[in-house]
Amino acid sequence: MIPLRLRLKSSEFHAVKTGKQNEMVKYASNKRIHHLCFSRMTKECDARQSECRECFENARDCDGYMCYPFEAAIIRKGQTDRYTTRRLTNIFFEERNGETVFVFRLEPLENATHEQV
Repeated sequence: MIPLRLRLKSSEFHAVKTGKQNEMVKYASNKRIHHLCFSRMTKECDARQSECRECFENARDCDGYMCYPFEAAIIRKGQTDRYTTRRLTNIFFEERNGETVFVFRLEPLENATHEQV
């Protein structure tokens, strides 16, 4: 299974690492849509990143967009080599403040198999 890789700011990273934050919200940019796309990850689609926004919007209208079922997230602190690994429980998209965002839910730290480097 391919892990999801996310990069966070220092304060967000520490909140996730210590278990204070179990949900991350990221804007649905073309790059993120391309990175999460189930069809692309299963090699059923070889579309360029610039075409992913239109595909996402069309599928979203029909509730047909599916994120790849990542089991874990490797969460990096900015541009550094520091990271933590957390288990993902759910990835979904929703509208917040007029923007489409992806919401990444992490397993609570007391239940997680937590690794640090």
